[in-house]
Amino acid sequence: MTANVETTAPKAMDRLRTRVLPARKTRPAKPAKAAEPAKAAKPAKAAGPVKPAKSEADKAPRRPFLRFGWILLLLVYLAVMAAVTLGPGDPEAAAGAGASDNFTPFAEINRSLADGSLRSLAQIVGNALLFVPFGILVPLSFPRLSIVTAVLAAAAASAVVELVQLTHLAGRMFDIDDVILNVAGALFGGLLVATWRGVAALIRLVRR
Repeated sequence: MTANVETTAPKAMDRLRTRVLPARKTRPAKPAKAAEPAKAAKPAKAAGPVKPAKSEADKAPRRPFLRFGWILLLLVYLAVMAAVTLGPGDPEAAAGAGASDNFTPFAEINRSLADGSLRSLAQIVGNALLFVPFGILVPLSFPRLSIVTAVLAAAAASAVVELVQLTHLAGRMFDIDDVILNVAGALFGGLLVATWRGVAALIRLVRR
């Protein structure tokens, strides 16, 4: 009898609990949130135009007063050169010396070298030295111009002088060899400027 009571007692308690205590309501599971769409990546900014590398003339410090001085010297030189080359000649002296126009390159240069006199050699050297300042002052006055451009400008200036002597000046003779010597002198002056710029750039590089 006692064994039956012991076995039935727990069952009765369980039944009483289920009747008295309300059954717990099970909460429905929340639906999973839908995955948010991935944000589109911002387009990369277009790269701006590539700036060209600065030349040595652009990197050099700007000195307007120094450049004005070079331009002033260039103008003075051109005035002196015009007075020397475009002045009136002596027709009688030219006729007595048997001078004539020369359109053959190196003809007068070879004749002067064959003569070997001091006057002939001085004439060759003088025609070359006459345009050395041109090859120096033009690149210094206008740093953006190349040495080649300065030499071409010297050739054009010398050709204009010779043409004026041929067509408008009595006692002056056209000589193609003068143009050759003038261009050689301007080239020598331009090479001096190029050497100076190279040495200055090397010094700045060493100091850094």
